[in-house]
Amino acid sequence: MSHYPPVNYYDERIYHIDEQICALLHQRKAMTNNNPGCPPMSDVRDWANQFNLAQRFLELLFKDAWDEERYRPQIEPQQLRKYLPLLKWFEKDNYVYSTTYVAQYANASVIKLTVDWDTSNEERGFISSKVSHLELDIGKGYNVRRKGGVERKDTDITNMLLHRPYQMTYLN
Repeated sequence: MSHYPPVNYYDERIYHIDEQICALLHQRKAMTNNNPGCPPMSDVRDWANQFNLAQRFLELLFKDAWDEERYRPQIEPQQLRKYLPLLKWFEKDNYVYSTTYVAQYANASVIKLTVDWDTSNEERGFISSKVSHLELDIGKGYNVRRKGGVERKDTDITNMLLHRPYQMTYLN
């Protein structure tokens, strides 16, 4: 559910300024191939002073402009087609990564990824930071996000959702 707009009025005199802001955001994405990074804190501080804006406001503006993808609608798997058995695994740095299948849906795929490790030297209830920050990259052409799972003392079972990204066109 959208919380926009937070007020019930709009000053039409600033319509063209708002349109220019949108055009500049679009130009920023196109120029950086949608990977702008974030300006240094010293620049943000200078701009806040120069334009009489709250520094925190600018910090959040640039953070949100950097991570627009999180605002796009999330794909949910629909119409299960089949399960593809895999039974693949590998070991690295005392972690065993395994997957037994991929569930194929009409609009996405879900990989069940399991990570096991030895917890004999860890405190009870500790979840490895390597596992809790796990990312999967299968190359260009697909978006991947974590979609649920179970964390235990010595096992993390994660569902990774893969789908084609939204088609985005940048004008020069």
